Amino acid sequence: MKFLKTLLVCAFVPTILYGQTRTNTPEVKISEEPIASMEEGFTGWTYSLDGKWISGENCIYPRLLSVQNDRLKSPPYSLGIDNMKEIQVYEVLYGADTLLLILKPYEDGYFKYASSQTGWRSQKSIHYFIIDKPKSHLNEIQDTLLHTLEYKLYDSGTIQDISLRKAIPEIAKRLNLSQKSNRILFLDYQVWKETGVIRFMLYANHEVFHDLRGTVSDITIRGKSLFGTPQLLNYIYFEADLNVFSQLNIL
Repeated sequence: MKFLKTLLVCAFVPTILYGQTRTNTPEVKISEEPIASMEEGFTGWTYSLDGKWISGENCIYPRLLSVQNDRLKSPPYSLGIDNMKEIQVYEVLYGADTLLLILKPYEDGYFKYASSQTGWRSQKSIHYFIIDKPKSHLNEIQDTLLHTLEYKLYDSGTIQDISLRKAIPEIAKRLNLSQKSNRILFLDYQVWKETGVIRFMLYANHEVFHDLRGTVSDITIRGKSLFGTPQLLNYIYFEADLNVFSQLNIL
């Protein structure tokens, strides 16, 4: 009797297995060229410890006293709180979904001899973010008011010591788009439509706790980060041409 039951179970197993639905993970296709880009044209602004605004080309410098400006020319201060040479946007096809891949290249580096802070080595690195293709909010934006757009991230990361030319193949190998991550891409911004100017910060953070990504470093007041607060643009921001920035399709 026990032998008969075993035969019956074995007979049904192939039927069950063949009846299961086979679902393949959708193929990821990244456009060969960026669908939008903004090359340079970024001015970084920092409110110094003694109440003066300090500007930097493509760089938001750390908060020091304005009389310490000479230190900003030397690493690691020269990397700033954030820096970027450009922003590139690629289209990503994932099954039936159209997503956006945002690249934020930046200057990076390290001391070969960390203990003596000597032997500085410069390198190029890249932050990347994958979001749903958003709808434009440009016509709804009120001038001078602080706005924040939050995009749920499918995936994001940082690749150090890599060129833009080699970035896409490397990112494609790392992507996991099967489900959205627990991180959010933040775009804090203010616009002045009449003069065609936008002030903004672009960064990622965890949806529950503070775990900043997508910048060189953090900025804190009394031990608390300003990222994710309405006060951030009172102390640091990038300034750029509104018309050019809006063509990135993330605003």
